[in-house]
Amino acid sequence: MAGLPDVSRLPPELRAEIARRASMRGSAESGFLAELHSHQLAFIRDRARRKAALCSRRAGKSFLILAWLVEGALSDVGGLSVYVARSKGNARLILTPAVDHFRQRWPELRLTLSEVDGQLMLRVGCCSHSIWLAGAKDRSEVGKFRGSKFRRVAIDEAQEYGSYLRELVTDVFEPALIDKHGDLALCGTPSPVPSGLFYEATTGDGGPAWSTHRWTLFENPHIRDAESEVRAFCAQYGLNRQSATYRREYLGEWVRDDGSLVYPYSAELNRAYESELPDGMSYVLGVDIGFTDATAFVVVGTSPLSPTIWVLEASKETGLIPSVVAARVQDFVSRYGRALRVVVDEGGAGKGYAEEMRQRYAIRCEPAEKTKKRAYQEIVAGELRSGTIRVVAARCRDLVDEVSLLQWGPGHLAQDDRFEDHASDAFLYAVRATHSRYRPPPPPGPERGTDEWHRAEAGRRRAEAKERVRKQQRRLGWRGRLGR
Repeated sequence: MAGLPDVSRLPPELRAEIARRASMRGSAESGFLAELHSHQLAFIRDRARRKAALCSRRAGKSFLILAWLVEGALSDVGGLSVYVARSKGNARLILTPAVDHFRQRWPELRLTLSEVDGQLMLRVGCCSHSIWLAGAKDRSEVGKFRGSKFRRVAIDEAQEYGSYLRELVTDVFEPALIDKHGDLALCGTPSPVPSGLFYEATTGDGGPAWSTHRWTLFENPHIRDAESEVRAFCAQYGLNRQSATYRREYLGEWVRDDGSLVYPYSAELNRAYESELPDGMSYVLGVDIGFTDATAFVVVGTSPLSPTIWVLEASKETGLIPSVVAARVQDFVSRYGRALRVVVDEGGAGKGYAEEMRQRYAIRCEPAEKTKKRAYQEIVAGELRSGTIRVVAARCRDLVDEVSLLQWGPGHLAQDDRFEDHASDAFLYAVRATHSRYRPPPPPGPERGTDEWHRAEAGRRRAEAKERVRKQQRRLGWRGRLGR
């Protein structure tokens, strides 16, 4: 039993509990593990301490993950494991059906789900082990996992995390698994952009390959007639078996599909460095208001001498009250100057936040333009593809993480609501506010006083004279027709 002390040194009551739990473990395992299909069972039996499940949608990952976490709990009396989704709400939503099934079928496990000090805990009563159901929706939540010792860590929907997934795994969870020689699993479906830790772990491209298990909903015996259901879906949205969406979502294959992204950011084309920024820029701050959801701030700059829109910095943070948002905006004003244009999402609670900034803090702000959002998203996508939007990635990691994941739903009719868009919306507000600022300089002409300059001036005067004559003729022509 990895991670446990010498049983002979334990108090008698704990030795009795271990003996009772050991006798129960065989019956419990033979119960819930017997319900796994062959691919799920292969994952459970794989003793690699770092492994991945690369699956299609509806392949049965949530039941597998719960089984894997409970199986680990039975070998760690009084210990702690963690299940990580994008948010605590998502964690509850994803695992609750599987937990309910376990409770009904195997009451001897004594599973109870409750809030403990604001954290969602699944207690495996038969071995006094707790499974923390947690969220990690952005980089600001990485630190809350520090200081714990885990028996097992399962990160679900690993394709939905940004670049901070690497920090979460290597800087936080790897040290937290040392004491108990613990296990870590990444589970998910391929994302439109094949990059990042989950891609490396499941392919070996760019980093060490983990022990990876693959299966699809077609191999899930609990879904009846999956073929006809998927066939109907493909017919509805015009997909075929070669479509990137079909291959990614239903075959679990890594396929680069920039067309699925709302904002097709490319590091090669759109990344910028501070040394490239021009002087004399005008600045716009876009603010997307949230409280439980994040409040996001994005600053863009433009120069009248260039069509390029420079995205200078982006950040987001949850739980900000109006006075704190106002303080953040004042900080931007102090750094970018009083001429900074501030556009705020005044929908919902945003109206109150904006009025607070105007009336109590004398911050000049205007409502963000939100009409025809889809049309402007397409415009911004085109500018990203043409390279006329450049992002200082080192100062915009929250934005880059979002746009690298934010994708359209089926048929490109609306955004996929699985992905956050707070920084992306603030970015859109700011970019919309910068349009029509570009005033290209006139083309260079000959030096004043030279023969070329005199010829050009004579040509310009002749053209102006001809234009005056044409205008006069048009006026006279209209008067003549009106007089008849």
